[in-house]
Amino acid sequence: MLRTSSWHRWYPCSFDNGSTYRSTQHTFGDSNLYLRRLAHDGSLELKIEHRAAAPPPPFRLKLVVDDGAATARFTPAERDQQNDPTAGRVLALIAGAPGPLSSAALREKLGVRDQLVADALRALADTGQIRRAGRDGWVQRAS
Repeated sequence: MLRTSSWHRWYPCSFDNGSTYRSTQHTFGDSNLYLRRLAHDGSLELKIEHRAAAPPPPFRLKLVVDDGAATARFTPAERDQQNDPTAGRVLALIAGAPGPLSSAALREKLGVRDQLVADALRALADTGQIRRAGRDGWVQRAS
């Protein structure tokens, strides 16, 4: 069972940046679950954290909605879908670009957080699929 709650409704605070809101929310749980959407096809990533234990690797799930019934369920993703699709999307954008693409341009086109773009760029650079083109951005490595 995945439970979400709105702490701001009952916790009286008026802080600007929300940092106290986040830290207050985390003090109430020894175990936390984080669910992140990876793609529009229903691919999800579930991360589990515990205050006193090392986290397991993230679980890849797929949300399946049953036709004709008002139910939905999570199913494990297939083995070939276990990779984060952000790296593939980044590689496709870089390969189709006429020139180098900056990290900011990639983030804007993909609509994802900076950290996801940085992780994808690092993984692609480590495998030799892309290279840094000076200060201009990233280009696909010539095969």
